[in-house]
Amino acid sequence: MMILKQNWKDLGKAARKNKCSQIKASPPYQIKENSLPGIYIIINSHTKSCYIGQSFDIKQRIKSHKKELKQNKHKRQVLQDEYNNYDISFKIIVIIDQKNRDLLLFLESFAMLYINECKSYKLYNSSHEINGSYKLSSCKIPDELKLSIKKYTFLIKDQIDLLLPFFQNED
Repeated sequence: MMILKQNWKDLGKAARKNKCSQIKASPPYQIKENSLPGIYIIINSHTKSCYIGQSFDIKQRIKSHKKELKQNKHKRQVLQDEYNNYDISFKIIVIIDQKNRDLLLFLESFAMLYINECKSYKLYNSSHEINGSYKLSSCKIPDELKLSIKKYTFLIKDQIDLLLPFFQNED
C-alpha cells in the first residue's frame, strides 16, 4: 500500500492534470441559495470507523443522516448497526466557497483516500472502493477552481489529522 505522504506531489499533479479514477460524477443538482457546500465525517471511535460524505447543503445532509439513523432506516446497514450499538459523532470537515459538484466529489474522494492510506480508521464508503483501495473521483474541474484544490486538500488533511486523534479510544 502506498503512503500518501510520500506521494503528496503526485497527488497534486493528478489534481492539476485532472487524472482521476473511473467513478463518474453525478448529474447537476439544484443548489439552494443559502446552502453550505462541504465535506463531512461521521465517526465511530469505538470501532475506529468513519463515513465521509459531501453535499451542497451540508447541514441538511447531516440532519438527514441523523433522522435515518434514529428511525433505523439508514441505507448503509453497517453504519446503522454501529449507530445502534455505539455513540457516533458528526463533524463538518470543511465548508467550501465554490458550488461545483465535481469539486465536491474530488474533495470527498481525497478525504477517503487520505483516511484509507494514512489513518487507522476503516471507511463505511465501500461503494467508492475499487480493488481494495480508494481512488480520486473522476471530475471535470474548471481551470479557475484548480488552484482551490490545493487549499482544500490541505484543509481536509489538517481537519482529519485534528479530528481522528481526538476520537481515539484509550486502550
